[in-house]
Amino acid sequence: MTTRAAALAFILITVALDMIALGIIPGVAAPHPRFPGRDRNVGLCYDKYAQAYAHGGNEETHPAAERTKDWVEARAWYKKTWELFSALRDHGGLMPADAQLPDQFANKSAECDMAISRLAAANRSH
Repeated sequence: MTTRAAALAFILITVALDMIALGIIPGVAAPHPRFPGRDRNVGLCYDKYAQAYAHGGNEETHPAAERTKDWVEARAWYKKTWELFSALRDHGGLMPADAQLPDQFANKSAECDMAISRLAAANRSH
């Protein structure tokens, strides 16, 4: 196992354990109108998954194919995060302090798209 793979695995396992400790099954949690605080915690865990993959995507010493896969995965997690926080906002469950989070996660998803495009362009030019 490479150092990169070990670091990514460590981060993902840590987040999964956090979710389990919160009583959340990773990948299965859906917004719950009576428990917006739990949903916020789920969204923050989703964000940590996205950050872990984005970190891998930023590792310039790794092959472009691996980095692209990481960016695609980061984008998928940012999209889930955006969807969850948007649903909280739309149903009145988003705390005022978190009002900007849906837009921030949409922007992070767009940043992933730009990184994927840059890697694809770099691959075409080689």
